[in-house]
Amino acid sequence: MAQFHDLTWWYTTDEEILLTPEVATEVLIQMSDPRSRHWGSMRHETLPPDHLFGRRLETLTLAVLGQLRARANWHRITREWVYGDEPVTELGREEAEFYGARR
Repeated sequence: MAQFHDLTWWYTTDEEILLTPEVATEVLIQMSDPRSRHWGSMRHETLPPDHLFGRRLETLTLAVLGQLRARANWHRITREWVYGDEPVTELGREEAEFYGARR
């Protein structure tokens, strides 16, 4: 659970969080670097390709948001696509309206 938390805290914590390049770097270190405190167990893990692809996309998204120094409650935004919650941002509402109109 500690490893999961170290990798996902930025979108599993229900509060506004400022993402920075340093945050992205720390998450990346905890995910795949020998300096990670989880390296001893991680180096023996195998992951299905789909899972690995998802983690890579998640990391790249975090890196871009960090470069933009974006601030939001990422947990609430994540809930939109994980649980189908109502959009909490203007962009989310516009996207929902756009895709709703296309159905």
